[in-house]
Amino acid sequence: MLFRSTGGGTIQHQHSIYNGGDYDGEADNYLSVGASLSYKLDLHWSLEAIYSLDWLSSDIENRGFTRNRVTFGARGTF
Repeated sequence: MLFRSTGGGTIQHQHSIYNGGDYDGEADNYLSVGASLSYKLDLHWSLEAIYSLDWLSSDIENRGFTRNRVTFGARGTF
């Protein structure tokens, strides 16, 4: 039995504390959440779509951000 579509997800969290320098003791919290979907066209080819949301919260002024990423692609395996 061949499943034509598959999906997946990821979650990543990172907590960092600066040691020394101008930002000693300051902290960053990074979170990334993603989802992917793949559709198999035939034995060798598939299409992929990936979405990721990245978020950085920082004690350092003007360092934090929120970012959305969308990726589309084709994969060939032989």
